[in-house]
Parts: sequence; C-alpha cells; structure tokens
Amino acid sequence: MLEENLGFYRGIVSPDDSKGVQIQELRITTADAPNHYRLQLFLTQALRSDRPISGVLNMRILGQIGSVSSELQLAELLSDKGLKTPDKFRFRYFQEVLAEILLPEGFEPSSVEISARPAGKKSKTVEESFVWQLNAG
Repeated sequence: MLEENLGFYRGIVSPDDSKGVQIQELRITTADAPNHYRLQLFLTQALRSDRPISGVLNMRILGQIGSVSSELQLAELLSDKGLKTPDKFRFRYFQEVLAEILLPEGFEPSSVEISARPAGKKSKTVEESFVWQLNAG
C-alpha cells in the first residue's frame, strides 16, 4: 500500500512531460452489498501548472452477460439513483472521483474505460483502459 501511495504522489510531483489532465489510477473494491462496488479514480495535473483544469469525464464498464458482450455507462450503474454521475472534473493538482455502482445480475466485468476531455480548443482527450481487478478494501 505504501508503494502505491508513493507511486501516486510521485506522478503528481514529477509527472512525464505531458500537459493537461492525466488519469492516474483506478481502484475497485467491493461494497457492503452483493454486486455493489466502489470505484475510486484519481485524476492529476502537473504540479508546475498553476491553473485549474476542468472538463468532462466518461466512464464505462465492459464485460459479458452470458456469452454476449456488453457495455454499461456509469450513469446507469449508480447504486443510489439519487446520486449525480461524476461526469465533470475541476481541480488544480489532483481530484479523487468516487462512485458506488450496482452491477446487473450475471454481468461479468472485464475492464473499465475512462476518458477525460479537458475544456479548451487545444486540449487533448485522454483515454485509459483498466482491467477489472478488485483491490483489497
């Protein structure tokens, strides 16, 4: 756990030469009920940038129901339908995005695809794909 934390902060303090938003890490843990999971996503920006960055965030979960491939958007999976989908970001150095989801019965997740599109004409959309892997709670 200490190594993970060091890697996360190292990415903020001494990131690669890319500018703009970076999708740093995704942690998936089980929640308190069957088929419920917590997603914890970290977005970062280079420390040398002194301006906040904002934009639109999209997360979808790929997997299968039986032998049929399926793609589910985060908005349709929120465990509490009263919650707002974490679909926007705005931060200076880093932001933690949290969501608790309820996967449909029989759905076998394989990966999570995330895209972050910063506001501004010159900004590039960043996309990452993470293997669905549970982290220790």
